[in-house]
Amino acid sequence: MKKLYVVVLAALCMTVTFFSCEKETPGVGQAKPGLADLISPAALKPNYVYTFAGNPDKFDYEDGIGDQAGFFYLKHLVADDGYLYAIDYERIRKIKISDRTVTTLAGSSGYDPKDGQGDQAAFQHPSLIALGPDGNFYVADYRQIRKVTKAGMVTTIAGSTEGYQDGPAKTAKFTVLQSMVVCKDGTIYVIDNVGGSDDDIFIIRKLSRSGIVSTVTSGPSDTPWVVHSLALGPDGTAYAAGTGIYKISPTGKVSMVKKDIPVSGNGLLALDDGSLLIASNNQLKKVSAAGDVSVFAGIPVTDINAKPAEGPADSVDLHSPYGFTIDNKILYFSVHPGFHLEPPYTQYGNVIQMIAFPD
Repeated sequence: MKKLYVVVLAALCMTVTFFSCEKETPGVGQAKPGLADLISPAALKPNYVYTFAGNPDKFDYEDGIGDQAGFFYLKHLVADDGYLYAIDYERIRKIKISDRTVTTLAGSSGYDPKDGQGDQAAFQHPSLIALGPDGNFYVADYRQIRKVTKAGMVTTIAGSTEGYQDGPAKTAKFTVLQSMVVCKDGTIYVIDNVGGSDDDIFIIRKLSRSGIVSTVTSGPSDTPWVVHSLALGPDGTAYAAGTGIYKISPTGKVSMVKKDIPVSGNGLLALDDGSLLIASNNQLKKVSAAGDVSVFAGIPVTDINAKPAEGPADSVDLHSPYGFTIDNKILYFSVHPGFHLEPPYTQYGNVIQMIAFPD
């Protein structure tokens, strides 16, 4: 069955639907982090890594304040209106920036997707959360696109069973959704691995405001691509990343920004100055518009059994940074150490860390 997708893909990708995002204005939150002795962004040392929420000794869903809270497996996060919203395995967690209070907004245990309010809802395998222009959140959840209100109501807006099928949202089919962006006009773009685990085939697909799913592009015409992260620049330019970084023009043309640079998970963020921030090899790196790479924070992991650490950005061991977001000139990012397969066979819990940008 997987091999049939290749044939279908070849036919459908002959027609290209272009990105049509309006110019976006990055959200500017006014809330300030509430660390005990760091009560404002101005008090944070620039280029210094702090742990904002979570406790590496807690490996479970646990609501609480700051390091009294626990996360299970953090993925992507987004900031809005004084809060962080994070995908934590099969739940959506909400963190108040001003006092670091962590609560669970929606989701419960179980892998069968179910719409509903709060813990009555269930996610299957969410990978990314994005804020829409309507004030709601949109989640790429395995084979479906889900909408989550700020009150925690979850509804499915696109996707049905496994497959690769364009058309009306309710009957369209996705295989494995890797990433997603929401334009200012409400259009949603996703990366769908239509080959699944059998044969990776990454395509970008679009959910229009009128509720129609269509294929945008299958990538460069001259080489296969591996992409699992999407981002939008302030001008609406789309970027995709995985084993390299690509730009997708308003006419749908795919061009290379940087070749052979690995980007972890959904660790891709377009900055106002035209550069990109990426998570790569346990570090945060900046890629200029010209393709020059510099290290923003972190060093290569030196001890896989170490806990997430705090310290100067150029010397701290970050341990697998993943998705990140910016609010009030502060970068927040999720950190999840890997499973330790050698003695003492421990695994530390996930945390959210933060870095203040220099003025």
